[in-house]
Amino acid sequence: MSFNSIIGHNDIKSKLEGSIFENRVGHAYVFTGAQGVGKKTTAIAYSQLLLCNETCKNTREIDVYNRYSEPCGKCMACKTFEAGTNPDFTIIESSKSTISIDEIRQMQGDIIIKPIYSDKKVYIIVNAQKMTIQAQNCLLKTLEEPPGHSCIILTTSNYDSLLQTIKSRVQRVVFTPLDSELVMDYLNTHYSSNDISKEFVIAYSGGIIGKAIEILENDALKEIREKCFDYLFDNGKAWSEGADYFEENKDNINFILDMMDTIYRDMLLICVKSEKQLINSDKKDIIINNAGKWTVAKLTNVIGLIAKARGHIRMYVNTRLVIDNLMLAFREV
Repeated sequence: MSFNSIIGHNDIKSKLEGSIFENRVGHAYVFTGAQGVGKKTTAIAYSQLLLCNETCKNTREIDVYNRYSEPCGKCMACKTFEAGTNPDFTIIESSKSTISIDEIRQMQGDIIIKPIYSDKKVYIIVNAQKMTIQAQNCLLKTLEEPPGHSCIILTTSNYDSLLQTIKSRVQRVVFTPLDSELVMDYLNTHYSSNDISKEFVIAYSGGIIGKAIEILENDALKEIREKCFDYLFDNGKAWSEGADYFEENKDNINFILDMMDTIYRDMLLICVKSEKQLINSDKKDIIINNAGKWTVAKLTNVIGLIAKARGHIRMYVNTRLVIDNLMLAFREV
């Protein structure tokens, strides 16, 4: 993997590449930005370039065409990196709701060992906001006195969840959403799917490339979107049936709530004569036909109910209970 395969974020890539060639690599970074914006991918590409021992260390190849230096792919560091066996590179990524102190302690036990194939050892802690307070305090000990050969990269979509003592000891790199034109160019180049509007994908993703790719590659999300329109506008379907369907797809509850939110916001935009800003522009006729049944006050109320449901999900309230309460609240609006 190289910076050349990553869409956008050219300023960030240039600065990171420059840190290697100018011998000013920091001991710790925090990559912040929305989920799916490219933090982890960039961290991995930076790690391989940093660990490479050959041509990429001898000359900087960036040029007017925004091409970046490539890892050589030939040295032992690169070969083992691509095979996923480089002992100088570790990704800490938990499928659980938290990253425990034991996982950080394991990293601390390994980080003091000198690198084998490179001058550096790199550790990426993905979704660092998952670290418990105990884990963060444990990590702080390493950040206060880091081994000279270490580089730790935290990625997070919630910078404020990190302790101030952690934030004060890392270099912050902020990832912002990409321009819609850049995302569209990428999608047109890599995807030919006609079963979902790319205009919707661009509007919904808001410049978050990972979000756009997920929708295009996940047929379940495409189906859920259609079902949301069916159930919310009650096209011959019972509300209870909709609740059953959403509960069956509770693993995608955040996307379901996102879709509900975009639909009602689009109707609100129709009511205030701002239809050019529709997210579901490919469903414009359906939205217009149903918007007339609502007032601005009621739509605003519903959008607030969806936000409340999202908060309950974050607090791990039972998904079916959240859905049932939301559907009941819709009826009473």
